[in-house]
Amino acid sequence: MTMRLGTLLKKELLEYWRTYRAVVLGVVFVVFGILSPAAARYMPDILATLDTQGMVIQLPPPTVADANAQFVKNMSQIGAIVLILIAMGAVSRERDKGTVAFTLSKPVPRGAFLLSKALALLIVTWAALALAAIVHAYYTWLLLGPLPLGRCAVMAALVGVYLTALLAITFLGSTLTKSLAVSAAVGFGGYLLISLLGAIPRLAPYLPGDLLGRALAAGNGAPQMAWGGFISALVIAVVCWVAAWLAFRRVEL
Repeated sequence: MTMRLGTLLKKELLEYWRTYRAVVLGVVFVVFGILSPAAARYMPDILATLDTQGMVIQLPPPTVADANAQFVKNMSQIGAIVLILIAMGAVSRERDKGTVAFTLSKPVPRGAFLLSKALALLIVTWAALALAAIVHAYYTWLLLGPLPLGRCAVMAALVGVYLTALLAITFLGSTLTKSLAVSAAVGFGGYLLISLLGAIPRLAPYLPGDLLGRALAAGNGAPQMAWGGFISALVIAVVCWVAAWLAFRRVEL
């Protein structure tokens, strides 16, 4: 199974490259890595040029913390949406085309098939996130001041755990149905539910969204130790991966 898994994983990664999904995700994430410090640096200048009808808008000088806030916000909002759109077809696209049955007839174990897709999705996502973090640290240093790469790495890793939970939810939806629209609905539904529940003060510290505040604090050099959001994100991810496997074992191809 290990040999088959390795072959399938290479095939999946190559498919992400050939269909430009890996390229699109990487470009989007890297653009956010550049735009986050750029927006923090130049937004006060842009606002100063606007016609405010005599009102004086005084903004504090932009800082590294402002760039980090932009990065976390962009990655957890627009970045999450792009990620869901890419992940929604992880399994459902092949089921809809009928290629799953052909692949499994070789024979290929269902477990290896599903695991290769999950691993490929995780590798592409985390590689794009790592690249975005490096670019963000460089442009932040260039425009605003030094941002230690270690702090930036921790910040990006916590955002990555949050995105992994959303990824797992979308992957489950993609496994349960042949419809890309339904898969996307499951992913966006999970994203919306996590966001809405995170707005409840008593629940917020125990939900994945709490990781975003921790990520920003870590990026700003003031890490806050709290495990509620981290554990809940991992639990959601594991439950969704297991549920996807249990469902795929019984699905009719």
